Amino acid sequence: MDNEIKKTYLLTKTPGKELQINVYYDKGGINMFSGKNEPRGYWLSVRPVERDEKSVSFSITEGLRVFLLEVKKRGEKNDQQALKLSEEKQGEVVGAVAAKYGLELAQ
Repeated sequence: MDNEIKKTYLLTKTPGKELQINVYYDKGGINMFSGKNEPRGYWLSVRPVERDEKSVSFSITEGLRVFLLEVKKRGEKNDQQALKLSEEKQGEVVGAVAAKYGLELAQ
């Protein structure tokens, strides 16, 4: 994703399953999957993935996406503000995704 700000992975107790956490900028507009008009700005996405040394596989319909910050354009200052907001919301979203898909985070 060209507009990726940060991507991390959290291990789960299920072998081969991880949670992918992604903070990214999107120009907004009509979403071709939902048909909804989405705002321009920063998003937090958490989804279950299967990952090995060579690839990552996932379903585009799984996980949750939360809007963080509406902006007119992407910039370093906005990137930093979005990262701060993502840290505040990440625990709640990770917990919701883990519960929804029956995953338990590894310690």
